[in-house]
Amino acid sequence: MNAFFTTNPMTSRGPDTWRKYAYALGLWLWLWLWLWLWLWLSFLAVRGRDWQQAVAADVEAFKFWRTADPANPHRCWAAGSRGPGPAHDGC
Repeated sequence: MNAFFTTNPMTSRGPDTWRKYAYALGLWLWLWLWLWLWLWLSFLAVRGRDWQQAVAADVEAFKFWRTADPANPHRCWAAGSRGPGPAHDGC
C-alpha cells in the first residue's frame, strides 16, 4: 500500500486527494473486517457456539467451509492454491 502512495501519479496529487483515498481505503477495510466477523460469528452460531467458546477445531472447520466444503456455494480458494475461485467475495 505504501508503494501505491509513492507512485508518480499519487505524489503529484494534492492533500485532498490523499485524504479521499485514505478515507476510501479505511472504509473498505472496516467493511471487510465486519464481513469476516459476521461470517465467523454466524458460522459459530450454526455450530452452537459463541465466540468465547470457540476452539482450534472451529477455526479449522471454518477454513474448510470457506475454502473446500461443497455445501458452501460461495467458497473461495485458500491463499497460495492454484484453483479458480470467486474474486469478489472477500476471500
